[in-house]
Amino acid sequence: MIHLGFVPIDFPREVLELPSSGAKGWRRMVRNAEELESYWGGKNGSGNVYFTAYGYTQTQAPKHHRVNYNTPLIHHFVMDFDCKDFKAKGADVPFEKPHEEVKRLHNYFMGKQIEHYVWFSGGGFHLWIPLAQTLSPKTGNELSRIKYSGRLLMNQWEKDIGTLRCNDPTVAFDTSGMIRIPNSYNARRECWSVPLTSDDINNLNHQQLIEKAQEPHKGYITLGSERVKLQVIKNKIKEGSVKKIDLPTYKRITCTFSLAWRKRQWVEAILLIEQDTYSYRISQTECVCSSPAGRLMTLQKSRMYPLL
Repeated sequence: MIHLGFVPIDFPREVLELPSSGAKGWRRMVRNAEELESYWGGKNGSGNVYFTAYGYTQTQAPKHHRVNYNTPLIHHFVMDFDCKDFKAKGADVPFEKPHEEVKRLHNYFMGKQIEHYVWFSGGGFHLWIPLAQTLSPKTGNELSRIKYSGRLLMNQWEKDIGTLRCNDPTVAFDTSGMIRIPNSYNARRECWSVPLTSDDINNLNHQQLIEKAQEPHKGYITLGSERVKLQVIKNKIKEGSVKKIDLPTYKRITCTFSLAWRKRQWVEAILLIEQDTYSYRISQTECVCSSPAGRLMTLQKSRMYPLL
């Protein structure tokens, strides 16, 4: 394990290989700090470098060349603000919109002394928020409860300071997605990811931030002093409250759900259930379906979140 300085970097984890030709990239696993540094050192300053936001405790059998995404070591989470309105199907917005939201959230954190770290990524902002505890789920069910609890926390922040439309909802607590490595080069924007002070966040405009990002920076800048304690909800599904039923070969559910592996936006879709036996529970606001294979999906207020 190595450190970014404010959160530990655990192994194994995955990195993204992006060919210079522009062809589709692929994932590969790095097992230690030396392999990560070799990946980073070979590209930084000339190409983009990404890794999973978390390390993992298990790999996937039988070949063990990929990590088990249900087994992350969660010391933190990342909020990603882009020039997109994710509550309006990812519509483009000017830079000033995510910048205003980041200012608002940063100043809220400072008022509550919540520890956080902010990087200007070239086109937007990454907020790294360390947790007061390390969460180590072992099953998809445990991980689903952590993700749901994280959404509740961020929803409370929005209730306190107003909606955050430019915060990509698929990034925080995403245990399979990739994030740009802090202080690395953004090849598309031709600038560096750079850490920001409170003064930078509140007073620099887009052009000034771009100018600051023309030179590489090291280290990090601590903002706030108190780490967030995530209150993980207990399992809502009590033993005995789930019953087995027979469903048709295909059951159609029209819903809106988030796909982290596609453009990171809400999309309308028809879900086709192909197994013949599912467990399920339905209330006025929630439907939980779990397949014999253990995949859990929760439908809430007409939004479907695939919880893997």
